[in-house]
Amino acid sequence: MNNLKTITKYTFKEQLFPFSPKKIISKYPKNYVGRLALFAFSYIFLGLFFFYFAAASATVYINGQNNEVMYFAMFGVILTLLLLTMYIPQMLSSFFNSSEINIMKTWPVGQGELYMGKFFGVVLGNFDFIIFFLVYLILYFVGVGFSASQLVLGIINFFSLLVIPYGIILGLILILLKFTNIGSHKKLIKNIGYILLFIFIGVIYYFSFSSGEDYGANQSEGFGKAVEAIGGISDVFFHAKIFGLAMTGPITQQLTYTLILVAIAALICFILYRLSDKYFYDAVSESGTSTKKRVEKSPNEVDFTKKSQPVAIMKRDMKNLFSI
Repeated sequence: MNNLKTITKYTFKEQLFPFSPKKIISKYPKNYVGRLALFAFSYIFLGLFFFYFAAASATVYINGQNNEVMYFAMFGVILTLLLLTMYIPQMLSSFFNSSEINIMKTWPVGQGELYMGKFFGVVLGNFDFIIFFLVYLILYFVGVGFSASQLVLGIINFFSLLVIPYGIILGLILILLKFTNIGSHKKLIKNIGYILLFIFIGVIYYFSFSSGEDYGANQSEGFGKAVEAIGGISDVFFHAKIFGLAMTGPITQQLTYTLILVAIAALICFILYRLSDKYFYDAVSESGTSTKKRVEKSPNEVDFTKKSQPVAIMKRDMKNLFSI
């Protein structure tokens, strides 16, 4: 347990590194002011997205259908969809970085402890989702009224809600990296994730500007359509429905479904620990190497004509794009 707490604390602090002026983080601007500007833009953009989505959910499910369960269930659905589209590249780089894990192998910890410590640290460090959940909760309290029990249970249920899809996605990635050669195509997986993200956001904003002339009404109506469309597939996300039931109704219902949600999250953590304690190092080492053999061409097989050079450059760029 001490090892697990130490790694969790270290990983949690890692989530704060980009906000520190003394740290230089890869894939972020080296200039600290530029880094803060990037964070501000990202949080404002995603914050507005969540605000409009929460407002549309309140309009559809609280004011329109008097269905508070679906209001909170929609938060669970949109959180899971964002994890599937936006956070898979981050998961791959955070959990399956072979060079980083090779250093951590020297630590006196088991691979299951290392994996779960990183898992809990990353989950606790999701500040953006915490902010968005508070926005969702505040809009609910404004429309329905404040409840201390919902606030306390909401914080407990929020982390259980985040653990369940995170654990399922990471467990599937771990199994795929161990038993398939999908690790040789990590860049392809990241690109597919970005494409799905752009499609997802594009669909939302298509609805927002698809009808009417009034920008505000148009945006509200568009997000309402998006909420109803996503609500049609909400039955697939069982944890989101349980989260909605744990956040509404009498206190006995809230406590019952809170215990169910916590139990599911604990079961997923246990399964993830057992899988990682057996396969984590193997999955990382296999994801960091390609199973393809390099075929070397002799100089007399290479065509150096002018016509072939643009084609060769294009093939090389496409290969680099979808390689590791």
